[in-house]
Parts: sequence; structure tokens; C-alpha cells
Amino acid sequence: MVKGIWRHMNLEDIRSELLSLNNAQEVVSRILSMEEKHKLPVIGLLWAWLNARNRCNVGEPLMKMEAISFSAREVISDGGGACAKPARSSVFGRKTWRPPPVDVLKINFDGSFRAAEKDGAWGFVIRHSDEQVIVAGSGRLSAVNDALSAGLPLRRPWPGGFPV
Repeated sequence: MVKGIWRHMNLEDIRSELLSLNNAQEVVSRILSMEEKHKLPVIGLLWAWLNARNRCNVGEPLMKMEAISFSAREVISDGGGACAKPARSSVFGRKTWRPPPVDVLKINFDGSFRAAEKDGAWGFVIRHSDEQVIVAGSGRLSAVNDALSAGLPLRRPWPGGFPV
């Protein structure tokens, strides 16, 4: 199914290229070095696929390939441009962001949902162990039915980050 989503989004060549790489470091480095017109659809696809997989993991039916592809395009279509932003200070009582080990990238995702408006937003940031932002992105979502669709299950950092 995932292969079909890459094909449906006309990203099969990029998928094949990423598969030929040797490790996560090379995959992340390659994605981050892509032109914006390729980088954002790949990031959107990965976000939508993880979102669909997480929904399935909590017992919801598997989304159709077209719905996942639509979700990926929706993520990048509404203000999903990459931008670097400074780190925000922690609010008292909340857990603070901790940098990953040296030579590891840490990717954080989050989402929001407004039930009355049936819309939401998403965001991500990728940082080095020195806390420097490599890339960040955000966007709006329309026709969101629940918080899970807005990416809240992706709130936790990827365990251990990605080696660089």
C-alpha cells in the first residue's frame, strides 16, 4: 500500500532513490537536500502515512490510498513552506525539549484540532544535537474530523532520533 501512495503522488522515483540509500542518516540528509518542490511532498507523504498508520494502531479502519495521498497534499498545500524558527522557552511545569545525542537528528511533530470548526494545524521541526533547527514546517488542515487526524499521536519525539 505504501508503495502505491508514493506512486499515486508521482514520487516513485524518489522512493526508489531513498530505498537505495544505506541508512536513516542518508535518507534524512537526502530528503533535506531536495528542492522544495520535492522535499515538501515527501515530508507530507511521510506525515500522512504515519498518521494513517497510527490511526490504524488505535483500532480505526485503514484509510484508502487516495485518502492518505489527499491528506499528504493537504498538509503541504496550506502554508507548508519550510522555515527556520528559534526555539521557544519552556512553560513552567511542562517537559522541556531535550537535544538528541551527538550526530543524531531529532524530529518532533505536533498537531492541533478545533472541533467546532472541523479544522486544525500541523507542524514539525528537525534539529541537530546542538539544538540548531535544520528545517521546520507547518500548515493548516481543513475537513478534520478528530484530534487524531490532526497528528496528535505523533506528538512524542521519534525514539532516539535519526543518526546523522
